[in-house]
Amino acid sequence: NIADQMGWKRFGLIGHSRGAMMALLTAGVYPERISHLVMIDSLLPPLVEPEQAVQRMTDSLKEIQFRISRPMSLYASYDDAILARCLSRFAPIGKEAAERLASRGLREVDGRFHWHADGKLWAPSNIAMSSDIFEAFLRKISAKSLLLVGRQGLVKKLAADDEASAVHDEVLERLSTQVCEFDDGHFLHMEKAAPAVAQAITAFIAQTY
Repeated sequence: NIADQMGWKRFGLIGHSRGAMMALLTAGVYPERISHLVMIDSLLPPLVEPEQAVQRMTDSLKEIQFRISRPMSLYASYDDAILARCLSRFAPIGKEAAERLASRGLREVDGRFHWHADGKLWAPSNIAMSSDIFEAFLRKISAKSLLLVGRQGLVKKLAADDEASAVHDEVLERLSTQVCEFDDGHFLHMEKAAPAVAQAITAFIAQTY
């Protein structure tokens, strides 16, 4: 456990996307240790009916296997690779953010370029739970929480589903979550909103300690 190695008895968690979902669940597992939750453009884990959980995991594992076994996508130039990342149908981003990702995620292979990020992250999460199970986690959470939302991000897409949006709003209310919106997408902490995102996080921690 990293926190134990660092000697942290109580600490905050910041998570983006699927990492935000895991941070939320972690706060339910360790309520005595997690003081603050900062979630960036994500909140709820996938919620399914009990009879759907097995199929969800099966579909996810099939998709992961497909992504592991398929040939890597190679781009003729650095610029082509950057453009492909900018135009991602899942979470498009600006050129500057794509270049920041490229500093650690783009690799040259025999004169061509390959994004070597973990392809499994593009598969649906195989961790899904029923509303009752999620409720058990939710009841345990005592951390102060902040949700940062991109107006063109995934949380706003979720709002198009009335049922999912209602659950989302209920969770925010129960956790007394502060919500800040920014005119950016799913990677709002890496794009033009980044300074304002950092300021919002700093202010949240300062006012809640």
